[in-house]
Amino acid sequence: MDDSKKILIVGSRRDTVQILKSYLRGRYEVQIADYSTKVMLEYENNTPDLVLVYLETDDIDNIGAFAGVMENSIYAKIPIVLIASVADFQAIRHVLPVEEEDILRRPADRSSVMGRIMRYFQDESDIGRPKVLAIDDDDVSLKILNTYLQDEYSVVTANSCKEAIKYLSNNIVDIIILDVEMPDIDGYATFDSIRKIPTCGETPVIFSSGHMEKHTIMKCITLGCADYILKPVNKADAVRKIEDALNEVLMKKERKNILVIDDDKEYLKIMKTYLEEVYYVNIVNSGRMAMEFLAKHSPDLILLDYQMPLHNGPAVYNMIKSRQESQNIPIIFMTGFADREIVMECMSYKPTGYMVKPIVKGELLSRLDQIFE
Repeated sequence: MDDSKKILIVGSRRDTVQILKSYLRGRYEVQIADYSTKVMLEYENNTPDLVLVYLETDDIDNIGAFAGVMENSIYAKIPIVLIASVADFQAIRHVLPVEEEDILRRPADRSSVMGRIMRYFQDESDIGRPKVLAIDDDDVSLKILNTYLQDEYSVVTANSCKEAIKYLSNNIVDIIILDVEMPDIDGYATFDSIRKIPTCGETPVIFSSGHMEKHTIMKCITLGCADYILKPVNKADAVRKIEDALNEVLMKKERKNILVIDDDKEYLKIMKTYLEEVYYVNIVNSGRMAMEFLAKHSPDLILLDYQMPLHNGPAVYNMIKSRQESQNIPIIFMTGFADREIVMECMSYKPTGYMVKPIVKGELLSRLDQIFE
């Protein structure tokens, strides 16, 4: 992560603020303030990159003046992440300028906080660069890896299996570097958990360890890792092995690549089973993850669920078609409703086609054969 990024934590309870500070320490420069407008204005000469607000019920009466500072000063363009209860957020939602997706339910754990902040600090220069997730309980090892790789890759770090799984459940990475020896949950168990995430079934994983005895190497290979790295990590060795693993992925992409978008994770698994014998299949369970995937990849066809929460099929369809890079990708809507009104509404968007759930494997493969002829 970028150590130069500054985060301002705002909260009235010292113990809570210190816990949040401990989450961020070592990765970001952390500043602390209460809801006093005077204190907030003092930070205008040392502008933060993000404001993290922990809202207690007792703070609601003080939020008006604080919100005024946020809207009418240099803070107006700075993102805000809010930690609050549902009831407290409802009470102040018209006062504090916070996007709904940037609200974490109180209390928020380390993984939730870090996951939300990481998404804000992915620099635009990272778009198009391979994203590496490094997982290690040793902060020094993570910092060394980040230093070695940051010029060539977009690097995200996690200190534990729990933090990594939380991040991977909502984000897509190109390759993972995973420490074998971690407390609580070791690298092997973490590897198993990663493979259970729908979007990580084929993501290359490179194991790292300070003790690569023969039995350790054999176990890594047996699990299906892409490679392994001996600590202390050598920069040239790490970059070479990452490139080899990424090139191997590219070589496999001669087959047509299909992206399936559906909020039903069980249905995603079914679709992947149907398709993976013939095609390379990527699955995501939200419109946001689909757009993140499409920022780096260009599938040959998209299967898109028509009814999804938050961003439904038509909304995602329009987002895909609005991007020059993805506007020509064929899209087939999948819908659970076969009545004429839904079908006509579906076809009004002029997709490549539509299919009614439950989709039969033979019919699906036949339809795709016709499209790819």
